[in-house]
Amino acid sequence: MVNIKAKGFENLAQLQEHLAELEEESPADEQVPEASPSPQEQIAELRRELAQLEARLVPIHAKTEGLDVPSRRDVHLWLRIVIAAATTLVLARVVQHFRPGAPGAAIVPLLTARRDGRI
Repeated sequence: MVNIKAKGFENLAQLQEHLAELEEESPADEQVPEASPSPQEQIAELRRELAQLEARLVPIHAKTEGLDVPSRRDVHLWLRIVIAAATTLVLARVVQHFRPGAPGAAIVPLLTARRDGRI
């Protein structure tokens, strides 16, 4: 048996008597277990919940109906960014290697614009 300090009790017998009284007053013994619902009742409850969820979904669907879906072009935006950065890096290396001077510095923006199809 575990030796515990019982404040307010003079001996172990008083403590055990007190605990016995608490057990007798415990409402846990008086609780009647609920009967589990039948499968038909469970299915009916699930159908009610589904109807409630569908009712909540209708306004959400109405709000999002007019929103644009991202196009295939927008989905791969990161790829376009990488290609643009790589092209800029290559052009910078070409300009450094050939050192075209002032005329070459004027041509680089035209080449970049032509590659992007802006001209």
